[in-house]
Amino acid sequence: MTVTSTRTGSICNAKGDCHRKICLPKQYGQALILNPDKHIVILAGEHSGDMHAAKLVAELKARDPALTFSGTGGALMREEGVQLLGDRTEHVAMGVMGLPTVIRRQARLLFDIVRMLQRIRPAAVILVDSPDFNLRIAQRIHGVGIPVFYYISPQIWAWRRHRIHRIKKYVDTVLCLFDFEKEMYDKAGVDAEWIGHPLVEIIENRAKRDLRAELGLSKDTLLVGLLPGSRKSEVHYIAPVLLKAAQIAGEKLGEVQYVLSRAPGFPEERFMKCVGATDIPVLENRAYDIMAASDAILVASGTATLEAAILATPMVVVYKASFLSYYPMIHMLLVKDYALANIVARRRIVPEMIQRRARPELVARKLLSILKDGTAAQMKKHLEEVRQRLGPPGAARRAADSILKRL
Repeated sequence: MTVTSTRTGSICNAKGDCHRKICLPKQYGQALILNPDKHIVILAGEHSGDMHAAKLVAELKARDPALTFSGTGGALMREEGVQLLGDRTEHVAMGVMGLPTVIRRQARLLFDIVRMLQRIRPAAVILVDSPDFNLRIAQRIHGVGIPVFYYISPQIWAWRRHRIHRIKKYVDTVLCLFDFEKEMYDKAGVDAEWIGHPLVEIIENRAKRDLRAELGLSKDTLLVGLLPGSRKSEVHYIAPVLLKAAQIAGEKLGEVQYVLSRAPGFPEERFMKCVGATDIPVLENRAYDIMAASDAILVASGTATLEAAILATPMVVVYKASFLSYYPMIHMLLVKDYALANIVARRRIVPEMIQRRARPELVARKLLSILKDGTAAQMKKHLEEVRQRLGPPGAARRAADSILKRL
């Protein structure tokens, strides 16, 4: 027999075990029937956050099948059974004209999530990246008594270090991807645990595909991957540099094949508009295959440099942006290196061609140095050391253990 309390919204069975009926705004789907003590809200944004959050949810469910989840994210989290209150992987402004709409949606979503958290008081809230949004959530539910965990925490070691004070005040535990992150949090008196980087397991468990055979390349043909980034602004400024550098280097490399990477979800028409006319093969969502098969890559600064380091792929890192975007950012940066591979190594092990140095002839010269002057083997050795500093596979598993231990 089930008894429903119309006053409290609780649903109780004959044994007295109660769940709580939560009526969400209708744009977020059907009402949830929750046991707050077994419910976790996980908040992610962008595709990478969706990927890491989905893996964490899978690990948590494997340890406690009674757990239920709601939150923000994307398709991968939905596949893991997370009731999405909003798909924040779609909240990307297309130019200045799109900003007001995105801001309104984000503000509405933030308000609804805070109101829901205050009402249901779940077992925990897990924040995944997206500090501008997630730290506002943490601040507004502070004092309610909900444990707050941060997984994929803000890059305070790179810029906006003052955020560490908000994290200390509003977050209970930070799960660190890098060992040097834990050192910073320890000094600030923040409860932190180093779990390693989830990309290690993701990349090592990927389905291996022989791209060289797919392209019909002989064993003597050099393969160079061109990875211009995943955002329109990156591709717009960086792709032409990579393509021109490839042309210059190709004149001296002899038998060489280039391949272009198009990020998943990046519209083909928009990508080709940035790239222009080219006979270089373009592969969508094949970045890991390109990195694994290439003798070297030209890659936009970002997470891709860490992914390439895990695969020990020699690289030249390129970054270029508009004057208005670059110069305010450069004055806020707290690190001397851009590439995550160099930051983790704590020294310059891969060349960085940034802004004024991101000229095709200079990028080509660095690529030729790797492929013709015998520096590739030494670079591979240094990149393997970076891979070791990222910890063993199983970061999401260790994160799940840490969270449940603290609950």
